[in-house]
Amino acid sequence: MTPGILIMSEDQAGDTTVYVSASTSDSVLGAGLALVHAAEESDSGGWKAVIDWMGANPHLAAELAQHIADAAGVGRLLTRQNPTDRVGRWVGGYEILSELGRGGMGVVYRARDHALNRDVAVKLLRADGGFTAVEAARFRYEAEVVASLKHSNIVTVLAYGETDGGPYLVMPLMAGGSMAAWLKRRTDDKVAPKRAAEMLRDVALGVHHAHQRGLIHRDLKPGNLLLDADDTPHVADFGLARRLDATLSTAAGIAGTVAYMAPEQGRGERQLTTAADLYALGVILFELLTGKVPYADSDVPGILLRLTDEDEPVPPVSQRRPDVPADLAAVCAKCLEKRPADRYSSALELAEDLVKFLAGEPINHSQRGWFTGLTRALGWRRELPSMGSWWAPLCGAVSTFAALGVIQIAVLCGAPPWLGWAAMGYYLTAWLLLVRLFQALGPRIRNPVEKASAALQYGMALASAAVIAVQLSPGGGSIEACFQPFCAIVGLGVFAHGVFYWGGMYAAGMAFMAFAAVMPLYPVRYWPGTYGAVNVAFQLWVGFHLLRVHRQGRSVSTSDIA
Repeated sequence: MTPGILIMSEDQAGDTTVYVSASTSDSVLGAGLALVHAAEESDSGGWKAVIDWMGANPHLAAELAQHIADAAGVGRLLTRQNPTDRVGRWVGGYEILSELGRGGMGVVYRARDHALNRDVAVKLLRADGGFTAVEAARFRYEAEVVASLKHSNIVTVLAYGETDGGPYLVMPLMAGGSMAAWLKRRTDDKVAPKRAAEMLRDVALGVHHAHQRGLIHRDLKPGNLLLDADDTPHVADFGLARRLDATLSTAAGIAGTVAYMAPEQGRGERQLTTAADLYALGVILFELLTGKVPYADSDVPGILLRLTDEDEPVPPVSQRRPDVPADLAAVCAKCLEKRPADRYSSALELAEDLVKFLAGEPINHSQRGWFTGLTRALGWRRELPSMGSWWAPLCGAVSTFAALGVIQIAVLCGAPPWLGWAAMGYYLTAWLLLVRLFQALGPRIRNPVEKASAALQYGMALASAAVIAVQLSPGGGSIEACFQPFCAIVGLGVFAHGVFYWGGMYAAGMAFMAFAAVMPLYPVRYWPGTYGAVNVAFQLWVGFHLLRVHRQGRSVSTSDIA
C-alpha cells in the first residue's frame, strides 16, 4: 500500500462519524481520496461523486477502507499520547470526579455540584484544547438546541458556561450510561422483542418532540442514547442537529455515523427530512433485535455502496432472528425502506405502532396484496413473558387418547353402547376438570391469552355436551355421529385463538373445520378414531409449542436481569 494520511473521528463505541483524507501516490486511489477530502470540506452534496467513484472502482474499495482503518488507529494512539486529564479539577462550579466517555469532539465527565449536593454530567470539548472555532460554535449550538427541548425522553441541559479550557455543558447524570455500553454489558447481544419495542418507543417519542420543534438529529445511534437508573432511554448529543425550514428540509451535507445513516444522508443530499431520523431508529431497532446493524459485514465504503443501492434491500430481521414477531419485524422494515416516502410519516406514527405491538394488537400497514395480508395475519403472534399453561394440552392429549381409543374399540367390536357412552362421559368430564384445575392454580394464569383460552375451552366443552344430549335424546343418533360436530366446534374454538394469541391458529382452526366437512366421505364407524388421532396430534403440537414459548420467555427474562 502506498503511504497516505487519512484522519477520521471515531468514538469509544468504534462508530466512524466524519473522515478526511489526503493524497496517495496511486493516481486512481488518489483521485478517490481527493473526492473524499473535497466532499468533507464542503456542504454541497459532493459525496455523490465519492459514491460514483466507488461504484466505478470497486477493486479499490478495500484499499480505501484500509486507509480509513489506519487513520482510526492513529487517532486512537494520539488520544492515548495526549491524555490531558481534568479529573480532580474544577470546571465552573463543578468538581470533575471521573471520565464517563469520549466522542469524536467532546469528553463527558462525572462531576459534583456542591451547591445543590448532586452528581451531574459535564461535557467539554477535547481535553487537549485543540478544538476549532467551528467546533466551539457547534458546541454552543448544541447547548441552545437542547435547552429548547423539554421532554422526558430527551437529556435536558442544566447549565452552559465557558472557562479558560473552553465551553462546557452540564446535564443530568444518566446512571445507566449509553445504550451502546448497555448492549456490550449484556450476556446476550439480542434484546427481547418486547423490551426492544419499549426502548424504541421511548426514543421515538423524544425524537418526535424534537421534530415538532423543527429539528432533525442526524446522528441517532446507541452511543447517543443515554439510560437512566431504570434503563429508560433518553436522546442526547444534538451536536449535528439541524433546523428544518417550512418545507421540512435542510442543507445537510454528509454527517453522522455511517452505519446508522439513511440512504439519502449517505449520498450527501442537501435536502434531508425527518425521514432520515426514522431510518436511524430502524437501524437501532434492528441492532437491538439481532445484535448487529444491517450491513455489519461490510467496511465503510461497502456500507455506503450497499446503502445507496436502491436495488439492494435491507436484510430482514427474520433472516438473522426468526423468532421476532412478524409485526415487530414489519415495523423495523418500514423504518428501513430505502425511499424516504415509504417510511413512517413521523416518529409519533412509529411510536403508536410500537404501542399497538406491546398491547398485542395487530399492526395494519398498507397492504401490498392479498398474499402479504394473509402472510402477516398468519405470522403475527402476541409477545408474552411465559406460557405456564403448557402442561394442560399435554394432559388433554393423554386423556383424549384413552377415551377415544375405548370408544373406537367399542364401536368396532360391537360392545354394549353403555361402554362407549361411559368413555364419552369421561372424555367430557376430564376436559372440564383440566380447565378447572388450571383456573384453580390461580397465579399460574399469567397473561390475558391463557385467561381467554380457558373461557373458550369452557364454551367448546359445553357445546360438545349439547351435541351429546341431542344424540342421547329419544330418536337421536349414535355415539359415532357426535364426532363430526365435535370437530367443527373444536375448529371454531381454535380459530378464535388466532384473534388474541397467534395467527397460526387461524390455519389450524380452518383445518379442523375442513376435516369435519370431509368426514362424511368415509364410514361413520371410523369417526371416533380419526377425530381422536387428529385431536391428540394437535394437542401435543400445542403443548410443546407452549412449552418452547415458556422456556424462551424465562430465558429472556433471566438474560434481561443479568
